[in-house]
Amino acid sequence: MKKFLLLTTTLLLFTSMSFGQEKRVPEVPTAPQLQPKSFPVHVSDKLNNSELVQRLRAESSTRPNRNKSMLIVDEEGDERSFFVYNFTNESFTARDFRLIKKGNLTQIWFEISEIENGHLNESVADSMFKYLEEESNSFSFNPNKGIIELSNEYLGDPPNYDGDNLVDFLITDIKDGWTESGGGGYTAGFFYGVDQNTDPGPGGSYRSNERDVLYIDSYPGIYSNGEADATRPLGTLSHEYQHLIHYRYNSIQSELTFINEAQSNFASLLSGYFPHSSYGSYLAETNVPLFQWNSGGNTLPDYGRAASFASYMWDQLGFENSGALTKNPASGRTGIVSTFNNLEAPFTFEEFLVNWGVANLINQEQVDDRFGYGHPFLTNLRVPVSYEDPDISSKTYEVESGAIEYIGFQQAQDFEISVTAGNTEVGEIRVITKSGTNTEVHVLNSGETFTTPAGEVFDNTYIMLVNTDTEYQTSDPVTFTVNSSGEQTYNLTTSSTYTEASTYYWALPYYNSSNVGRLGFSNEFTIGFDALVHSLELYVVGGQNTDGEPIEVKGQGTLRIAAYSDNNGAPGQALAADSIDFSQIGTGWQTFNVTDWDLVLEQGDVIHIVYELIVPTVDSDVNSIPLRLDDGRGVQNVTNIITQKGPLQFNRIFEYEEDTNGDGQPDQTVGQHGVWNNLVLAEAIVTNTETENSQPDKFRLSQNYPNPFNPTTNINFSLPKTTDVQLTVYSMLGRKVATLVNSTLPAGDHSISWDAQDLASGLYIYTIQAGDFSQTKKMVFMK
Repeated sequence: MKKFLLLTTTLLLFTSMSFGQEKRVPEVPTAPQLQPKSFPVHVSDKLNNSELVQRLRAESSTRPNRNKSMLIVDEEGDERSFFVYNFTNESFTARDFRLIKKGNLTQIWFEISEIENGHLNESVADSMFKYLEEESNSFSFNPNKGIIELSNEYLGDPPNYDGDNLVDFLITDIKDGWTESGGGGYTAGFFYGVDQNTDPGPGGSYRSNERDVLYIDSYPGIYSNGEADATRPLGTLSHEYQHLIHYRYNSIQSELTFINEAQSNFASLLSGYFPHSSYGSYLAETNVPLFQWNSGGNTLPDYGRAASFASYMWDQLGFENSGALTKNPASGRTGIVSTFNNLEAPFTFEEFLVNWGVANLINQEQVDDRFGYGHPFLTNLRVPVSYEDPDISSKTYEVESGAIEYIGFQQAQDFEISVTAGNTEVGEIRVITKSGTNTEVHVLNSGETFTTPAGEVFDNTYIMLVNTDTEYQTSDPVTFTVNSSGEQTYNLTTSSTYTEASTYYWALPYYNSSNVGRLGFSNEFTIGFDALVHSLELYVVGGQNTDGEPIEVKGQGTLRIAAYSDNNGAPGQALAADSIDFSQIGTGWQTFNVTDWDLVLEQGDVIHIVYELIVPTVDSDVNSIPLRLDDGRGVQNVTNIITQKGPLQFNRIFEYEEDTNGDGQPDQTVGQHGVWNNLVLAEAIVTNTETENSQPDKFRLSQNYPNPFNPTTNINFSLPKTTDVQLTVYSMLGRKVATLVNSTLPAGDHSISWDAQDLASGLYIYTIQAGDFSQTKKMVFMK
């Protein structure tokens, strides 16, 4: 090894093939499975925009109000029949229910057959009632209030159609085609506006319960895998309850789907639940019309966009003001603008849209409170930008109405950027620069040139293009023409040792049942090229577990990060180290820039990156950092646990075992766990003038560019001599999907373009075999 400062850097993704043998089952911390076989879907907005409900809305202005003298008073233990919509045959079916709990705001009815088959019981009712009327979880806006009181106070009041000031929750097995063997999406709950109308009786086009009703699924919404969990549907319940409230204020004219769903997604956040799991689907492709809703297609990106929009909006305007939009009778952008005006917002709609775009890119409130999310659930959300060559000549980008496009550059200096907007009235341009911990946002007017300070190298530079015209059904995209020039000084390479299939969170440090301290972990890396150690990345879990308890950095302590030499597969001597206080660690991906280590590695070096936790009390409930473990199915690098029962030691990490026969005891070893962390390396770029009349002095396979890509990418490699070369692409299951090269090539630098348009999105492996030289890297295809 040698220690000196490199002037240039590159991005590499590799995994060496070593397996740990230590077996440990009881130490795996209790945590939820992250990707269940079944998942909830929302249908309320679709139901309430149906032709039937639209007709009922139109008739409501001429229909007399319900006769309040017909008010029915229910008592606990009463049994009644209610009509429940059957999605499989699109009919209304009468089912028998029993009133289990009655409070000041709610009545909880259980379908009797679901009681008799064991899916519902008294403890489920007690737990559900507690969260509805008495308290909400610790992440809610006010944990001392139940979901219903909290929602009523901040979002608005329900319609109270039947005059009893109570909301009826019908807990029933919603018939939607879901089966336990098939899994997939199930209707976790819904509100249907037909219940806000007089029941037409048998033979009518609908049946109405003539009450304020929310339907909540009992199976698999509450009862799943042999257990009943009343907290499982609470996020959905909060979401659907906003739809009921919104119906009151938009009973005549329906709200734009985007706004209604945005508010419902925020309602979940208000009550302390993650607003929607599809944020990533939107952030992966932001150049889509803001208010578009694919009612007949894939709506996951739409839900993610709506959740992001509303979460950011009320982060800026205050959670306590969130009901102002639900109660606004105007629809779409008109309703948003009037709400902004009524709240005397410190920004226009156009400024809000631009700031939201910046927040999704950098998500750093400490830079400027306009440019990040404050809620702990949302602090790790960021747009995954692909990086381009800094030299762009008159490249055009078409940005849809209300949409945003990002262009990224990595490790560049002496940058000049010029952008022309085809419509300057709605075309907004921003340049964002990041250097270390310093991030700056620059306004760039159409036709002007942005220039970086001479000689200053930026880790990342982004161009953000925004179309603030949101009339997507009538307006054309805005065309932006981009020109840029600069010198790329570093390519950053991310080396990983885990699979993306996550399983558990792992709170460190703690003592196991044998009183052995578990104080951290390390990963072994084999270096594929001469490189500077640029930064370390560690994923810190945030959110809540199935018991509603927060998953977060707890208490006091220090995280020591270090690079060690190799000693027969374990860390040897420390090469460099830093310490980070717990108070400086957030959730999501945490990046620790360590370029000041000036630690340069040679190709073939083996090092260990060590994460050690130093705390006053070793107790994960008091002082700990929750980390992410994968499912143990991938080929991992050597991962060690830092143990202590006497001297500090490094032992192979435990393996993941599954219970395959359902007897409650693990009986099959899946594989060694990997911890979500990355080593980011920096490789020198040799300029054209430096390589003139020269040829490579070693074999090399570079990271594909761009990465992630859609649908084409370039793969570069270097040969120091004429060689037989095979360049092959495989799926993660090992299936060959493409042979890019299979011939004899001369010495020099070579570039191959690959088009993956006929393949599915996902992670792929590409391998080069050139004589005795072989190397493998990963790449991400993202449609």
